[in-house]
Amino acid sequence: MKSMSQTIERSLWKTLASIDSYFNMSGRIGDYCENRDLIIMYHSVGDPKLPLNISVERFRRDIQYLDESRIFVSVSKMLSTQNEGAPRVALTFDDGYWNFFEHVYPILSEKNIPAELFVVPSFIDDIDQQYIRDRLNIEQSPNRCMLTW
Repeated sequence: MKSMSQTIERSLWKTLASIDSYFNMSGRIGDYCENRDLIIMYHSVGDPKLPLNISVERFRRDIQYLDESRIFVSVSKMLSTQNEGAPRVALTFDDGYWNFFEHVYPILSEKNIPAELFVVPSFIDDIDQQYIRDRLNIEQSPNRCMLTW
């Protein structure tokens, strides 16, 4: 049974998708970003049914598309240098999910693509994954474990 907050969240996303479809906002944003440097933020790559998650196949397609049209750089290089050529892109991954090493790292290392991984500092020494899932309201899934030391 879905909670009230899950129902509201799903309804909100459906409403935003309808607005996007009506006004073609995604297309306009795409046109605006076509020749600009981008910093793209991901959360989790694995099971697309989970919130803030995309499939490995979708991530591979994203990387292929970006590789054909942009130069991959680190966030620090993006922020410290001027673009003097092709549009650049920097990749970031929020929250430090374990599936970064399982799915993302092998794809990025194949092409020597830099990325920034931002972990949640308060979880670094916390090996109680159930506590972390409860605290973040995350469904139990091996793909949604947080990185710990």
